[in-house]
Amino acid sequence: MYNKKRVCAIVTARMTNTRLPGKNLLKLNDKPALQHIHERLSKVKYIDDIVIAIPADDLQNEIIKLCDKYNWNYYMGSNDDVLDRILCCAKFYSADVIVDITGDCPLVCPKLVEEMIADHGRNKYSYVSNVISRTFPRGFDIQVFNTSLLESIAKEVDNPVDRQHVTSWHYLNPKNHDKHDGMNIYNTDGKNIANYSRVRLTLDTTEDYMLLDLVFRSFKDNDFTYDDVQKLIEQYPEMFMMNQNIEQKSYYDELSNYYLYGESDEKI
Repeated sequence: MYNKKRVCAIVTARMTNTRLPGKNLLKLNDKPALQHIHERLSKVKYIDDIVIAIPADDLQNEIIKLCDKYNWNYYMGSNDDVLDRILCCAKFYSADVIVDITGDCPLVCPKLVEEMIADHGRNKYSYVSNVISRTFPRGFDIQVFNTSLLESIAKEVDNPVDRQHVTSWHYLNPKNHDKHDGMNIYNTDGKNIANYSRVRLTLDTTEDYMLLDLVFRSFKDNDFTYDDVQKLIEQYPEMFMMNQNIEQKSYYDELSNYYLYGESDEKI
């Protein structure tokens, strides 16, 4: 808990990713990516529950087996509507505050998560993240927001793209442009850290997987922080170029495709 608010970390995962199927269970230094995420989040002192949020279908059985093996909480919800999956999960666990982490982020840093939960609670922000204006590498994405905020977003969203990206309607969708000045949101830049936003440390392709495996093998244990990763980037810059040809999917391309053609992109 923080400021008497119940905090739930919700990790969205699934087996049927199009670019790298089963990526959440791929082993990084001999341990499944999802296990790294759970272990790293378990070090955050303010988190009351960690829940793996998956689609409610038989294709997720391998993730369920991993959760059962380690007695992790998991929640099965909508496949198409990730916003609804997270919101229903938060309500089921009586969460006042949601820490939204995707299964793409095995390097999630406990220290950063802790600092952002504290920023959220201490300053009474409705939404805190490090993704609006990026300085951290992609793959260190953290969002902390009130469950009540997600409830209000759920009532407003008019398209499946924003229901897949969960909070994008709040700070990215141009329909909300007139509301932005009044939004109680905060973006952390890591207190003026070096800008490594072009470095890609997310798990979405084979190249990403190869790089992340090297990163995990560079440390003796799972206690390393973002600062340690930053030092590694500075020491071995060429290593972090191996997946630079991968194009990140554009939210605005997805939104435009939906409004023009009625098509939406991959679900989380």
